[in-house]
This record gives sequence, C-alpha cells and structure tokens, in this order.
Amino acid sequence: MSLSRVTRTTAALLAAIGAAGTLAACTYVERERPPQQATVVVPAPQPQPTVIAPAPAPTVTVRPAY
Repeated sequence: MSLSRVTRTTAALLAAIGAAGTLAACTYVERERPPQQATVVVPAPQPQPTVIAPAPAPTVTVRPAY
C-alpha cells in the first residue's frame, strides 16, 4: 500500500464523515417543549371553628328558713 493510497483513503473517509455530520446538522429539527401545565395550588381545608356554647349560669337554690 503506497502512501498516496493511504492518504486518499483517509481523505475520502474524512470527507464521508464530514458529509454525514453536515447532513445530520442540517436535518436536525429542534422541537419546542410542550408548555408546562399550570400548577394549581389548592390550600388545605381549614378546620371549622368549634363553637363552644356558654355554660349555663350557676343557679342559686333558695331554701326557706325554718
């Protein structure tokens, strides 16, 4: 194998690789990312306030004096 044949083979191989790279670069299509879904934050339900009924007023028992 002579040096010129090796040189031509290497040059042809590099040209083929370069052509493939150029073709790949030209046909690459960058797709847009799909829009992200809006994140909906739902607050945790607040516990209902507990209504405490007032205690009945203390009663006074009146006993008759004997």
